[in-house]
Amino acid sequence: YVLTGLPDSAAPFTGQDVRGAVVIHLVQMTGERADLPDWLLDAAERAGVAAWILVVDRPDERWRALTAEIAAPRVVVPGDPGVRRMPVLEMRDRTMGVLLAELGFPHAGQRPVPHVTPALQAVPGTTVTVTLRERVLSRRSAPNVLALVPGSDTAAPAVLVAAHLDGLGVGPLLGGDSIYNGADDNASGVAAALEAARLLAAGPP
Repeated sequence: YVLTGLPDSAAPFTGQDVRGAVVIHLVQMTGERADLPDWLLDAAERAGVAAWILVVDRPDERWRALTAEIAAPRVVVPGDPGVRRMPVLEMRDRTMGVLLAELGFPHAGQRPVPHVTPALQAVPGTTVTVTLRERVLSRRSAPNVLALVPGSDTAAPAVLVAAHLDGLGVGPLLGGDSIYNGADDNASGVAAALEAARLLAAGPP
């Protein structure tokens, strides 16, 4: 499928079965930013899109910088909202745009991207193969610590003492920022929980 611009946000894939399909998106650019809202990628994943290819207009120096960033090792947290289940790739007008023009999309490669109806169009008889290569350099985990100290009243409900990464969350503005990040939110909470556990374990039931 070829997507030009942005579809209707209420029903971006109405009447189209995009399960297992590759969507080639002729995306509008605002400066160096591609106009690709998260709601569109969320809808694509729910609809079963296999891969998303952005056709962008980037200068050579920016393209080289992005290529270097992608080649550098990075940390990925499985299940994180920022990690997509489908690959999202970029190609430039001079490559994918030219190919789409040959396939009958004369507006491919035009900037700004023109308004086309319907925004999403099938490309019958065309197969797109996406091959990804990923190498896992190392795996790390940060397990939770759970301990149980028996009480004197076995019928009483349990008392849970815990610490996590957002123990304070949001509070009064400090330096123009109301989000409590950093060591006081994280390290102090964990230290207090560990000290409480040590005292409870050392004392009477």
